[in-house]
Amino acid sequence: MTGPVHGLLFLPMSYTLTKWEYKFVWIDIHMSPVLLMARWGVQVPGEKKARNTIEGVQDYVCDLGAEGWELVTVINGSNEDGIISKAVMFFKRPRVEAAAEPAGT
Repeated sequence: MTGPVHGLLFLPMSYTLTKWEYKFVWIDIHMSPVLLMARWGVQVPGEKKARNTIEGVQDYVCDLGAEGWELVTVINGSNEDGIISKAVMFFKRPRVEAAAEPAGT
């Protein structure tokens, strides 16, 4: 029997839960009220120079998508003037379990 019964969920015996791994990416957003534009920035692990354009940030997010990361949500924060100055992007992807080595190797 499968399906909900009185608020309970019965799953087939062969059902396994997906295990996830997570990645958090900080984005800096520097707004210029005079120029009415933003300067974006993300420091990519392994790169010396931050990607400091919206296109650079977008390229990085696309690279993560190509690696199997899915953007789950974004939380932003503002400075004392109420201007958004930071954001955290939360990504997830299914965890790949390492195959168990045969005994005696």
